[in-house]
Amino acid sequence: MNTEYVGILLNKSICNGIQQGINIREAIHLYDEIGTKYGLIPCYFSPSDYSTKKNQVYAFIRTGNEYKRKWIPVPRVIHNRTLHQTQTEKNVLSQLEKQGSILFNRQNRYNKLWVHRNLYKIPALRPYLPKTVPATLQNLQKMMEEFPSLILKPVIGSLGKGIMRLSQTNHRWLLSYPAANKKNPHLIREFFTDSIPLHITKTFNQKSYIIQEEIPIATYKGRPFDLRVSVQKNEHSFWQVTGLIAKVARPGHFLCNVAQGGKVYLLEDLLGTYPNLKRDTVNDNISRLSLTIVQELEEHLPGLADVGLDLAITRDGFPYFIECNGRDQRYSFLNGGMVDTWKQTYFNPMGYARFLLDYEE
Repeated sequence: MNTEYVGILLNKSICNGIQQGINIREAIHLYDEIGTKYGLIPCYFSPSDYSTKKNQVYAFIRTGNEYKRKWIPVPRVIHNRTLHQTQTEKNVLSQLEKQGSILFNRQNRYNKLWVHRNLYKIPALRPYLPKTVPATLQNLQKMMEEFPSLILKPVIGSLGKGIMRLSQTNHRWLLSYPAANKKNPHLIREFFTDSIPLHITKTFNQKSYIIQEEIPIATYKGRPFDLRVSVQKNEHSFWQVTGLIAKVARPGHFLCNVAQGGKVYLLEDLLGTYPNLKRDTVNDNISRLSLTIVQELEEHLPGLADVGLDLAITRDGFPYFIECNGRDQRYSFLNGGMVDTWKQTYFNPMGYARFLLDYEE
């Protein structure tokens, strides 16, 4: 087994954090920790650190207890962990591929409507998908006639930003959505009967949205919860469920995202309030659904290898797919005390990189 570089492609802001020695969301030391096992030297760089003239990257590499930068040949295998790419950065990724590098998770931000439509083509998956349509005022009226509660969300987005909820109560509708004020987070609520609120019409005009039936998901102490499921390819190139953790909405809110004030819990702790549900059965159902979903998405997204799925369950334990995240925020496992699982979410991409290098040879 030859020792060689494996690239970890990061946003420039994260690379700046490495340079300044400040805390960053990526636990890059875990890539280094497992690198020796696989004969790999992780190197960290952003798209702007690639030189077409040199065909090299100016990367951070761990030396002792420090990370120092140096010019190195472009790694043959690169794990893409970037988000919000500019067109220039997208062009760099294309250039890296053209010169022979293998990028896995090449695309890691997905159009929610595109994902839904591709999964819906599979009859076996349809029961696990909430009804989802493009957001237009006409579609909204139809969905309001069909369902008592709806979720409106951006076609592309994360961290729960921009999500709205419509719920029917006492012959009226209630629109709820988080206020933009980070210092004073709260839900804005607006009742209406006939006229669609201006906030919805303005939002639909400014950004692409989807309308989704709200799933009657399970709750904990009256607060809804969903699940983050880490699904990754391992050192043998097999898909595996690395771990799952529950996210519980804060009191009075409908969003479970940690970024919106949700808290993480072990699923087994929450299932203690549902004596009708067996932990192993629920876990097996979630795992089977998760693996089926990623295997289907892989048919449309070559290089897919590391995703975080958001799923939910009903009070009867029936699982539903919510959305797919291409750059999984792994810290939820750490926050939930699942330290070994958190570490494994970093170890698996390195094992898969080793597989790709050996397979290429």
